[in-house]
Amino acid sequence: METVEITITRRTGDGKGAARRLRATGRVPAVLYGPKRSTTSVAVLAAEFEKKIAHLEGSHLIRLLSEGDADLHEHMVLMREIQRHPVTGDVLHADFYEVEPGIVAVVPFDGSTDNEHTARQSVELQLDYITRTGRPAGVIVFADRVTDQDTGARRVYRDLPDPSRQLGYALVYRTPFGRAVSSIFLKLSPPPCPTRLFSSVEEAKAWLRSLA
Repeated sequence: METVEITITRRTGDGKGAARRLRATGRVPAVLYGPKRSTTSVAVLAAEFEKKIAHLEGSHLIRLLSEGDADLHEHMVLMREIQRHPVTGDVLHADFYEVEPGIVAVVPFDGSTDNEHTARQSVELQLDYITRTGRPAGVIVFADRVTDQDTGARRVYRDLPDPSRQLGYALVYRTPFGRAVSSIFLKLSPPPCPTRLFSSVEEAKAWLRSLA
């Protein structure tokens, strides 16, 4: 599966006024953060964002391009959240989540549904990334961002993962509903890799690191 590439630049200025001025120049304000990075303010061209990212479904790896800025260039991220104007539909803000080496984060869009197509796409993306890095990895899934999951998706998660490359699945929930959905998933269609539930990302990462 092809990785999406997008060009970003650092931005200065915080607050609604600075964001409005940035959008007036045809750019989208965004933030980049992750387990080993403090929050970094960045910007991306609105036209490029709409063309390459805004239409994507499920979880996709995104390679950041920022020539001359080694701290940003060639880093791998996931799209964590997109905020749109309620009337025009224009992208107002975006959140990028940086992938930690040895750990793949699956971050569905909040309120999304999971079916056979999105599940297969997600697992194939994980395997593609792990194969290209040349090392097995653990997988964190932000499970309570999914509001519904059908039997086709559960069948994919039961059959498609490769234990030799995916060390384990850590399902992170932050709501009682998320825990219930994750528990049902584990009972009905447990993956072939070690899989556990966690209420915090730090606990999930610690467990996955122990499997390496």
